[in-house]
Amino acid sequence: MAAQLGEHILQVALDQFIAHGVEGANMDDIAAAANVSKRTLYSRYGSKTQLLIASAEHGTQRHLNPHSPSKSLILLSGSQYFRYKSWC
Repeated sequence: MAAQLGEHILQVALDQFIAHGVEGANMDDIAAAANVSKRTLYSRYGSKTQLLIASAEHGTQRHLNPHSPSKSLILLSGSQYFRYKSWC
C-alpha cells in the first residue's frame, strides 16, 4: 500500500509540474490533487525540489526499457540537471 501511495504521489506531482511548470506547481496543490497532506509530501520527499527530481525519475523510468544500459545515464543526467537548476 505504501508503495502504491508513493507511485500515486509521484504521478500526481509529475502531472502538476507538467501542467503548471516548476515555478507554478506548489506543494499545497500537489497534496490536494494526490489527496494527501502537505506533511506527507514533506516527510516522504523533504522539499519541492526533491519531489520534482523523484517525479521526473519516476516518469522517466516508466518509459525506458529496464534493461537498457542508457537508463542509468539518463536518470543520472536528469537528476543532476534538476539539482543544478534548484541552485540557480
